Amino acid sequence: MLKNVEEFMRVEIQTPVKTYIGATGCSISFDLPYKANDSYAKMRRILNSKLAAIAEKKPERMKFEKLTEFRISYQENECTRKIIDNDRDLFEAICCHGIYQAYKTSQLITKIEFAFVSDELNLAALIETSLFGATPQNSNQYSWYFQPIHRLLPDPRDNKPNWELRKTFEKLEAEKNKQTMEAAARRMQAYVKTTILLCLYGAFKEFRPTEPYMYEYEHVTLNISEHTLNNQVFPIWTYSYLATLIPAFLLTDVVLYKPAIIFEAASYTIVWLFFVFGRGVLSMQLVEVFYGWATATEIAYFAYIYVKVPKSEFKAATAWTRAALLVGRFSAYALAQLIIGLKLSDYMCLNIISLVAMFIALFFSIILPKVTWKDAYQKKLEAEGVSNIQDHLKVAKYKDYLSIYFRNIHRDLYTIYTDPFILKWSIWWALANCIFLQVTNYTQTLWGTLSEEDNRFNGITEALVPLFGIPADLLTQKITLNWSRWGELVLSIGSLVQFGFLLWMSQSHQIIVLYIGYIGYRIIYQATMTIAQCNLATRLHNDSYGLLFGINTFIALCLQSVLTIFVINVASLSVRPQFVVYSIYHLAVALIFLITFIILFFYRLRRNRIIAA
Repeated sequence: MLKNVEEFMRVEIQTPVKTYIGATGCSISFDLPYKANDSYAKMRRILNSKLAAIAEKKPERMKFEKLTEFRISYQENECTRKIIDNDRDLFEAICCHGIYQAYKTSQLITKIEFAFVSDELNLAALIETSLFGATPQNSNQYSWYFQPIHRLLPDPRDNKPNWELRKTFEKLEAEKNKQTMEAAARRMQAYVKTTILLCLYGAFKEFRPTEPYMYEYEHVTLNISEHTLNNQVFPIWTYSYLATLIPAFLLTDVVLYKPAIIFEAASYTIVWLFFVFGRGVLSMQLVEVFYGWATATEIAYFAYIYVKVPKSEFKAATAWTRAALLVGRFSAYALAQLIIGLKLSDYMCLNIISLVAMFIALFFSIILPKVTWKDAYQKKLEAEGVSNIQDHLKVAKYKDYLSIYFRNIHRDLYTIYTDPFILKWSIWWALANCIFLQVTNYTQTLWGTLSEEDNRFNGITEALVPLFGIPADLLTQKITLNWSRWGELVLSIGSLVQFGFLLWMSQSHQIIVLYIGYIGYRIIYQATMTIAQCNLATRLHNDSYGLLFGINTFIALCLQSVLTIFVINVASLSVRPQFVVYSIYHLAVALIFLITFIILFFYRLRRNRIIAA
């Protein structure tokens, strides 16, 4: 086969080639006579002539192996492009990374090299469909450079254009466009189906009408004192969450997300089984244990969608999956307010409804499409720059995926947290989550300091949070801000407003003020968390979503545990002084990010002046 290639390239195309035979494949390289002072028109004619000759000859005896990679070498550097599953972007790569780079940087292209593995493929067909049958993906950016090449238009000075050849290419282009559209439609259908199922799961797992009246149920119905709840029951959730989160963020990527989602749904189901059938302090402590398990594995819900949809859809997928949670909460809290406000039933009815919803959520978690370990393994191999990936996949086993995952976990962590952009949003994630968990845990206790009559609108208040949060959440996908430049300022302003809400709540004895402050605080948190999650997922390149989200949440839990020990065990603060501490915490976060923004702003300003000078 290699001799045929050499003979064809040497005789028919007048291009000498070099071949190399390896253990699992071969490589073929040839030189293109581009020079730094060549004009664009001349480079176009050279490439056209060689590629046209290949396409016109159609050497049926030529059987190339499956293309996996090519490399363009310049005088100063090289550009390597992976071709996965016979990817059809070869033309874009040659043009955009070859001619464009040489033309704009005046670098001499020294070699173009193709690598192949053992799966026969006709080179002529590949060139016709890949090189001449498709516009470059970044056509807006490169069209004025490459429009003549991609349609193989003859040189304007040629009086005899090859119309037959052009018709052949146009036919191939139409066939390829049809195949591309069909493949895109199938991918979109799978993406939409997965997103809908995940949103249904998210909505039902958040459909828990018990939650707005959980404190009243435990305090009034079960007759557990406020002191016992605040010191012996509620803190257990934090420690359970913290203990479970370590294996959660280590294993979520390993078990490929779906088992972790099923575990979350099962834990929530057990929680409401205890609510329905349990009594006493011990039962409520077990509730907090399983509640901690469920919330710790919630990172799988947020990470799952990013391995099932393309990066171009990350912003929309993030907004819709988080909005689904808000839809579930709004429906549950509105129903709870209706039942309790109109005295249609008691708190036990809310527990039973919540239990039924958890069983439905468990069903949806089971029917979610699974993530195959081979897909994850392939991405790991790509990240390592392994050649002949398809050969590795044919003989690979699940233990190979585990091996490469744990072997590279320290490298993944280093790569993640040495990125300043990821580090910035991760710090905010941890700091904001820490105080958010404290506020949501003790808000009902703050409401409980007022008379029971004042607490009758707890349900509608909890329902208004997601009602206002849903549009705020969906609007985040419309924001086109340079987060690298303005992110610190946005986070600082958000934390400052949250400081005001919490301080206002700590000093007020009017239930309407407590309700408004709580709603405002939650809406700001929801919007900024959606932005943070999308920015982190988009920036992450090694697909370790569970690891990143899990570690950020783990740090938040560590901070919350320290804060809980300080305000509960050491200082023994009542609930109102606790909220003063929480507000000061948000003020500190706002100042940290504001100072960071000011420093970076003047640094960029000074750097731009130096460059301009």
